[in-house]
Amino acid sequence: MKKTVLILSVLFIFWNLPARGRSDQAEQDGIPYNFPVLPYYKLMAFHLAYPERVSEPFMKDGDWCILLDEEEFYWAQGRLLHKYYREIPFEYSMFDIFPYPEVELKTYTDKEAAIIKKNLDIDFTEKTGYPRNVYFFECLYGIHTQEDCDNVLVPVDFLGYPLKVHPMIKAPLERVEKQITVLAQSDNEVRRFLESLFRIDCHNFRRIAGTSQLSLHSFGIAVDFLPYTYGKKEYYWYNTGRKDWYKIPVKKRWMPPEQIVSIFEKEGFVWGGKWFKFDNIHFEYRPEVLILSRRLNGK
Repeated sequence: MKKTVLILSVLFIFWNLPARGRSDQAEQDGIPYNFPVLPYYKLMAFHLAYPERVSEPFMKDGDWCILLDEEEFYWAQGRLLHKYYREIPFEYSMFDIFPYPEVELKTYTDKEAAIIKKNLDIDFTEKTGYPRNVYFFECLYGIHTQEDCDNVLVPVDFLGYPLKVHPMIKAPLERVEKQITVLAQSDNEVRRFLESLFRIDCHNFRRIAGTSQLSLHSFGIAVDFLPYTYGKKEYYWYNTGRKDWYKIPVKKRWMPPEQIVSIFEKEGFVWGGKWFKFDNIHFEYRPEVLILSRRLNGK
């Protein structure tokens, strides 16, 4: 865990620093010496995840830029803003993508929790009161309104539950279902987990609890597993009602089987249980996050 905390701290401090001390990979990618490296890799992750629609990053007007369907979006210090919003960047909080923490889940000690709280901007939106600009994702998924959802989303049957999902995740979700179904035939833990479910949710055009930001459920790319009971365990940081929610031991958090988490990750989904602000019932399709994580870990 000390190694994990150190890595998180270093990433936070050097997130947008210029390229001094950077890797040989940055040299090979042709990034000029005085340009920030990490924003390039973050934007490149979008290109690698959606190569038919997102361009490779390039420098324009002193900032990294990508094209999404020929529309310009700028890094804007982690805000990922359309060119029209770039004129008023400080009216929005950062909407950064952080490396997905592919680490063993452990309970933080008081000392570790204090270090993480100090080095991570864990509550930026709530502290500043500024919203995150999600226009990039609205354009990526083609959904801006509830009416768009009706026109874009498609019905699927997932593990026996009817869902409406974005077409982008239909095939990955089908592969997830096939693997889980096969595994449940021989793995009692997985079988009991499936039997414990009350329902599975996907599309819900709503705001994230406690914020003004649209949930990714609005775009039909996230899946929640809802059991009949959580067994007196916590599943979502915000619902704990605790200011020190990050100190809640892992054993007191509701968990899906590790095998199911691995299956989802293999198909491009991230699990909310590996977030600092944990959301253990939640999976969302974010291949760019997994690509970035592998890139930063040299995989």
